[in-house]
Amino acid sequence: MTHPQQPGQPGHEPARFAASAVDLEQLKNRAQSGPQASGGQQPGHSGAAEPAGGTISAYFEITDQNFEADVVRRSTEVPVVVLLGTSRAAESDEMKRNFEQLVVGDATLGKVVFGYVDADKNPAIAQAFRADAVPTVVALGQGQPLTQFQGAQPAEVLQQWVETLVQQIGPKLSGPSQPIVDPARGAGSDDMADAGVDPRHDAAEQALSAGDYAQAREHYDAILADDPADQQASVARKTVEVIERFDPANRSGDAVAEADEAPDDIDKQLDAADAEVLAGAPEKAFARLISTMKTTAGDDKNRLRTRVISLFELFDPADPRVKQARTDLASALF
Repeated sequence: MTHPQQPGQPGHEPARFAASAVDLEQLKNRAQSGPQASGGQQPGHSGAAEPAGGTISAYFEITDQNFEADVVRRSTEVPVVVLLGTSRAAESDEMKRNFEQLVVGDATLGKVVFGYVDADKNPAIAQAFRADAVPTVVALGQGQPLTQFQGAQPAEVLQQWVETLVQQIGPKLSGPSQPIVDPARGAGSDDMADAGVDPRHDAAEQALSAGDYAQAREHYDAILADDPADQQASVARKTVEVIERFDPANRSGDAVAEADEAPDDIDKQLDAADAEVLAGAPEKAFARLISTMKTTAGDDKNRLRTRVISLFELFDPADPRVKQARTDLASALF
């Protein structure tokens, strides 16, 4: 039996998958050619990971149709834990229950999501993960498998594994685009009612997923016009600005490599910082801009200062990467 590995810890490096080990493209193609989830499957625990407008389910069942959106793309925001199991094995059911409880715990709710694959109902997904036995657990981040283990594990071991995943992988990702909720409580719970989630967030998220950034921006602008204090919409709106400014669809070169080759080119440094933020490495973007500030003056220095401050606003002020960068910025300014 293979035991869980602690992601990123010395002596316990994640088991990296070979490029062909998980055929994600196969699943994307199946999702595009298969029946659409809309109108067919009710949102919630057993289907897509969005139980109601503007929220993400902390746990859900994975199918061909929701794999790309709720597993691959979601893993660019938060770690995604996937369990491949079968209802024929009691240990699979027990691990499924344990993971569902773990991802809605006080220490992890909102920081990780869990998806269950019934290998009997969805053999193509199990095959794509090259799972030769169940239960098999895979953790994904930035759209890629990071670490995996096979075989049943006790709840306390799973808890330690998930918490380590959240601590070491979570900060490298962009954070959830919508609130992550416990589907057992439902989006109609008192907590969600108090949160006042605007259903227009769902429309904005759909536009963003479709690559219609202008439409997404319009939705967020409308939300903020009615509720300027909506922090979720504010951060999402600023993220759309970064995507539109960087315009990845119309880029052919490597912005980071180009900036590294031209350290005195302010425009290239600004572009590279956007690229690094969108790639989930904001600490690199902050360091790049602040380092460049130290060798500039006047308008160029002010442009860099303004940009790094605007990028700070995409993240929690308590994020250690932001706190360190603010200290570095103060040193660069004075």
